[in-house]
Amino acid sequence: MLSFKKILEPEYFQNFHCTAGDCEDSCCIGWDVVIDQATYDTYQKCQDAHLKSLLCEHILMNDKSVGDSEYVPYATVKMNHYICPFLTDERLCTIQKTWNEDALSITCDTYPRAFNNVDGVLEQSLYVSCPEAARLILLNTKPMQFNNCESGAEIRNSQIPIVNTKYDAHNKPHRYFGEIRAFIVSLLQDRAYPLWQRLLILSFFCNRLEQVTPKYYDEDIPYLISSFTEKIRAGEYREPMNNAGIDLEMQLQAMKFMIDYRLKGEFISDQFLTCINEFMQGLCFSEGASLDIAVRKGLSH
Repeated sequence: MLSFKKILEPEYFQNFHCTAGDCEDSCCIGWDVVIDQATYDTYQKCQDAHLKSLLCEHILMNDKSVGDSEYVPYATVKMNHYICPFLTDERLCTIQKTWNEDALSITCDTYPRAFNNVDGVLEQSLYVSCPEAARLILLNTKPMQFNNCESGAEIRNSQIPIVNTKYDAHNKPHRYFGEIRAFIVSLLQDRAYPLWQRLLILSFFCNRLEQVTPKYYDEDIPYLISSFTEKIRAGEYREPMNNAGIDLEMQLQAMKFMIDYRLKGEFISDQFLTCINEFMQGLCFSEGASLDIAVRKGLSH
């Protein structure tokens, strides 16, 4: 258990509520669910005969585990064709339904929440792989705002990522973490530029940032942030981007590449396949034809 006095979170974070069985997708399908030692020990004390039988059958100890290692799980859930065996027909969790929410593993209890420790401040956010979280984040028409709280918080996961901005690590300029992030957030919130232009400018900035060597962090990073900020304010990037035009073929080919890559994955959800099929239908794609043909049809429309 970790305790924090200060919290930084986007405004949408506290509005998240799991839709459970009403969700169009399921976070209980297609995952590798790890079980921490404390949760495993709790399961050994289960008094419900049916649940205890399921736990004994589907919770597997890891012989290579050395306690609560960050890299080697203490135990895992034996999935049934990528489906969690504790998922009921009503798409609810047997463990939570029979016992209580406190009996969930850290993995199940946490998702889709993400935690980071930055200079002793707990930073909380949500993963957009969750449909309900994605709606809160992506359908919000207002620029993202953040809340700084000093109400304190405790989280069960003791192995969250840590960033200490007093020191650089692995040739990364952690000392400038705050300044770099403030610039990126300000850029992404700047509605004077269309979203695609903001992302393009961000890619320029990140590319330049990656070229800075540790020897010149103190000189080049503040200069980059200041230079990009002034050029954005003066609109110097706007004309070149407007004159560049839109390459639909490149966009569709990039989409094709990402789809092809994703479809090679070990598990593909029905929801994802439905979205891909709707996308292909929008390009007048016909069964048996290659996605390359669909791309060319999309360009002709």
